Amino acid sequence: MSNVWVLGAGFSQPLGAPVTANLFSQKTANRMRTEFEGAPGYTDIADVAGYYAQPGADGTVTPSPDSPWSSVEEFLAVVEHAAQARTDDPISRLVSQRLPNADLQKLPKMVRRYLAMACSYFIPRDTAGLANREAWRPYFKWKSRLDAGDTIITFNYDEVVETVCENDINALAPGWTGELDPSRPTLLKLHGSAGWARTSKDVQAVGAREVVRLDLDPLIGVPGPSKPLVAKHCADLWGLASTALSKAESVIIVGYRFAETDDDAKAHILGALNKNASEPLTVRIALGPDVNHVDVRRVSGLCEWALRARRPRLLDQVGSSRDAVLADAKTPVIDAVPMFSQDFIALAERWQLSHWRPRVGAAR
Repeated sequence: MSNVWVLGAGFSQPLGAPVTANLFSQKTANRMRTEFEGAPGYTDIADVAGYYAQPGADGTVTPSPDSPWSSVEEFLAVVEHAAQARTDDPISRLVSQRLPNADLQKLPKMVRRYLAMACSYFIPRDTAGLANREAWRPYFKWKSRLDAGDTIITFNYDEVVETVCENDINALAPGWTGELDPSRPTLLKLHGSAGWARTSKDVQAVGAREVVRLDLDPLIGVPGPSKPLVAKHCADLWGLASTALSKAESVIIVGYRFAETDDDAKAHILGALNKNASEPLTVRIALGPDVNHVDVRRVSGLCEWALRARRPRLLDQVGSSRDAVLADAKTPVIDAVPMFSQDFIALAERWQLSHWRPRVGAAR
């Protein structure tokens, strides 16, 4: 059985990774300053966080009405745009007025370096005994259930998967050459990585802490004009991801909600799913215990639309005919499981990832 895992921010959040809305919060900035004290870019942490917004009295971080951005995604895109645009560009003028003391040409790298630190501070420097730490235990259980031929697609910049799997995975980076080890699962990071460093000629996988320590420029696909360049670097990885999704018998979406603004990711993932002819085909979605949450319903709906030609069934809508649906290998099944990410990866056995047909002697 070939499994494809699609991981988003919710996969790493239980370990302390900041979600997008909290990237520039005072709490995140303070954690980064503690972890990376003395590192290049250390003194820029407070500046970058302050550029986004000043924290309110209640600790929330919301851009002021006069800012040329209203969200983290818009801030990242506007910063990139302002650095590449002419000085008389309207957006550049707005950014200059909002950030009069910032060097707009240097700001994009400062922000990328900030993101690399934000994606690294929660991963311990010393990983000895990590499998025995309570927060990390579900991730090592998940690793033990991976198998050769599995593919892990992630849109996260962090190195959680690499930390857990170490050398037991094909961790591909842009420009990879050679043969994949068929005895290992494969990791595809489609939006770049905090541990990938841009050079004048290529991209090198050096690790996130080395990127910070050596003051390198991380290859991460933030919204804005540079994102197509990152996509170009990762084109081969996107191709492998599409192939894996089109052939998978089981697609497991964990903590990934298909960002509304990321049309490329939606087109690639859903387009590949649309081409999948596997029998049986099961799509599992783990976004939290409330299966009626708007994010869960939306992701279920996107997958249902991608597979519409095959008339997929949503398991929470089949009622008493559930067993009949599970017995029909020709009908794709979409199942939103009422669990948090760490619950699902800790509990779901490998045989349960497909149609969940009971094994002999196994409880369903």
